[in-house]
Amino acid sequence: MGRREWVQRTSEHKKLAVEKLEHYNALEVIAAYEKLQGSPQKSPQ
Repeated sequence: MGRREWVQRTSEHKKLAVEKLEHYNALEVIAAYEKLQGSPQKSPQ
């Protein structure tokens, strides 16, 4: 089996990972709020 080398993540990679995590967390908060409300949010018409 081949030896694996550790590769230090770049600051750009870290920034992208944080952005993805923040987006995921925001979607989770929205989904939880909609579940509490009983329906997806809609603009009043």
